[in-house]
Amino acid sequence: MGTDVFVIATYIVMLVLLVAWGVCQYVGRTRASVSLLPGVDTVQDLATTDTAAGTWTCAACAFANSSAASTCLLCGIDQRNATPYVCVSTPKATSAAQHRRDWHRFVLPNGQYRWQHVRGERFEASAYVVHVHDASVRPETVASFNARRREASEDVVAVHALPFPQKFQWFLKAVAWLKAGQRHRFVTLCTARHGDGDVVQAMCRVLDPLSEADVHKPFSVRFDDEPGVDAGGLEREWYTLVASALFDPATGYFTTTHGHTLEIDAAMDPQWYRGIGRFIGRALFDGHALPARFNVVLLKHLAGMPFGLDDLRFVDPSLHASLHWLVTAEHHDVAALALDFSVLSPDGSVIDLVPGGRDVLVTNDNKEAFVASYVQHRCVSRASASLAAFLGGVNDILPSRMLSVFDHEELRLMLCGLDVIDVADWKRHTFIYGGNCEQNTIAWFWDIVAGFSPAQRARLLQFVTGSPCVPFQGFRGLTTRDGKLCHFTLRVVPMTDATIYPVARTCCNR
Repeated sequence: MGTDVFVIATYIVMLVLLVAWGVCQYVGRTRASVSLLPGVDTVQDLATTDTAAGTWTCAACAFANSSAASTCLLCGIDQRNATPYVCVSTPKATSAAQHRRDWHRFVLPNGQYRWQHVRGERFEASAYVVHVHDASVRPETVASFNARRREASEDVVAVHALPFPQKFQWFLKAVAWLKAGQRHRFVTLCTARHGDGDVVQAMCRVLDPLSEADVHKPFSVRFDDEPGVDAGGLEREWYTLVASALFDPATGYFTTTHGHTLEIDAAMDPQWYRGIGRFIGRALFDGHALPARFNVVLLKHLAGMPFGLDDLRFVDPSLHASLHWLVTAEHHDVAALALDFSVLSPDGSVIDLVPGGRDVLVTNDNKEAFVASYVQHRCVSRASASLAAFLGGVNDILPSRMLSVFDHEELRLMLCGLDVIDVADWKRHTFIYGGNCEQNTIAWFWDIVAGFSPAQRARLLQFVTGSPCVPFQGFRGLTTRDGKLCHFTLRVVPMTDATIYPVARTCCNR
């Protein structure tokens, strides 16, 4: 009996030691790949480091880039050309990034905040801010918005004036506060990777019913008929799978504008957009970059910024040119154009811009009212129910105050990440497991990647990390699901029948 107990105890001790050794091997194997940056272990540490390192200001768009960036993250201007910000209101300033500073928010002594255009008050009457209330949305003139007493939170106003790295640092702290206490309480998402089902609607059916207590819980993704356990990689794959369907114009949720950006499709049933908004909010909340190339107006709605006729140049250039000519024409009889206060919908039906609009002719006296009505319709009213649901869904995850500290281009950067996969940056922030014993193999790998097309690089990145997108911090910003830095990792293994094809570990970017 005593011998049996001794043998059993010995086996238990050996088993415990074996498990402990395995854990040490796993931790030792992955810890080195977590961060190549001394003293920087999390995305919050990275934001703190970028803030402390200082910034440089882009000459074209006045964006405050971290010192680690050699080119402007918003417009691509080289750092060597950077100069202090100068107001860009000339006709040559045509990019959305260059116009992101056209509107300024300031606070009156009584605590009320107002929007002011850099070119004067005359723009306040012809620009609008989206007002969301009780599941409805309507455009409100900036002049009306400014006339109402609207007190601003002191910290939000102060953060709004900070350079982007400091804004993002504040945002991460706010997100961490929302995540507090939710780390081990998961929401399970079950979905099919392939098949005839609509993955977008499946996503909406899961996210839309979530209660206020559940919307900030971490996700645990399971794909049907697959044994994988989600430690972060499956979640990234799920985001990629849903985004691929969601932003494909063929599925009908978003349509491509003339500027090759996305806007809500007015023909789609509004019932899906609450869940879609929550999906976008969770992507920002979880730090997952998405190929969500929203147009300027939709991004401004998310940021709570004013929009107007000028913004249509980035959405529909031909419509902008026509409306701009109409409102500035001084020596033409507008009535001769036989326009009325109505537009044709995509299905051919007539939509009145004002009550009885199809019977109201456009004249020199009311042409400005016509243009104003057209802008409101094009930017808000055409899909007002869907827009209200979409914005409400985003704000279910991230309160509007958290997004209002950013301008529309900063939001685009946070949501979409970098447009170009930089191979030099990729190589610089890659951890090589096993040392430098296989230098030739590693060199061959990078030579192949350098010869890839942008689409091939994106597919390779997706194969290893679960996502084809690079965060705006570049490859140094790749993380695990809990916000810890986890760089792209290469491990060279001996050639056998079992290792003839590459194998990826998406949970740890290896």
